[in-house]
Amino acid sequence: MRSRVLVAVVSCLVTAAVVGGFAVAAIPNGNTIHGCRNKTTFVLRVIDKDLGQACSSSETALSWSSWSWRGPYLSTTTYKIGDVVRYNGSSYLVRTFNPPVGTPPTNTTYWALVASRGDQGPAGPPGSDATAPRVDYIQMAPEVSASCNSPTIGAEWTSIGICSAANNTNTYLRQIDASRYPAGTTFRLEVGIIAHQTGIGKCLRLSDIDVGGPPLFAPVAGSTVCGSSSPGQQRLRSGPFTLPLAAHGFFVEVQTGGGLDVFDPVLIATW
Repeated sequence: MRSRVLVAVVSCLVTAAVVGGFAVAAIPNGNTIHGCRNKTTFVLRVIDKDLGQACSSSETALSWSSWSWRGPYLSTTTYKIGDVVRYNGSSYLVRTFNPPVGTPPTNTTYWALVASRGDQGPAGPPGSDATAPRVDYIQMAPEVSASCNSPTIGAEWTSIGICSAANNTNTYLRQIDASRYPAGTTFRLEVGIIAHQTGIGKCLRLSDIDVGGPPLFAPVAGSTVCGSSSPGQQRLRSGPFTLPLAAHGFFVEVQTGGGLDVFDPVLIATW
C-alpha cells in the first residue's frame, strides 16, 4: 500500500512538471527535480540542491528528470540532463551528466539519440511550365471637348464628345505606350452604357488617332461591341483584337443615336 502511495505522489509531480507547465527556469537544478520522502509518513517534498538544501536522516532522497525541448543544437550553449536538441535532422537527449560546452550530440557519453533523421523521399512529379497570362486594365481617361469642331468620323459613327444635339460630353481618350506590351498582345474594349430608349446608338468601338500627326480616325478591327435593344444599364465587352502599337492614341466611338450614356471604358490587355 505504501509503495502505491509513493508511486502516485511521484507520478503526480512528474505530470505537473511536464503537463502542468513548470517552466524550465522554475525547476531547481534545471531539468532535474530533487525530492525527499519521509520514511514514516511518506510525505514528499522538493528541494533545491543549488541552494544547499538536502534530505534529513529521516528521509529518502529521490530525483527524476523532465525533458525540455531546446531547439537547434548550439555549440556555445550550456545543456543539462533532460535537454533535447535538433542536430543534423535528428533529435538528441542529454541522458547523463551535464556535457561540457561544445560537446556534440553525437557523443554518446552524454547524449542519447531520440529520433533519427528520415531518408530523402522520392522526387515529386515535374511542375507545369505554363504561366498565367498577364492582364493590364487600361483606364480610358475622360477629356472634355471644348467645341464642336471635331471632324466627322463616319456616316453612322461619332466620337463621344463631338457636339451632340446642343451640348458637349466627355471624350474618352488614351494614348498607348507600345513598349509595355510584347508582340501578340490582345485587347478587349469594355464599357458601361445606360440606354434611355429603344433604338440605335447601342454599339461602340475603338478608333485610332495618330498622336502628334494628322488624325487617322481609323476604326480598330474587331473592337466593336453592341448592347441589347432594350433600355437600361449594361456592361459590354468586345472580343479580342490587336492594336497598331505605335505612337497612337485611341478613343471610344459610338454609333449615332440619342439617349445613350457611356461610362467607365477600359482597355484590357492580355499577353
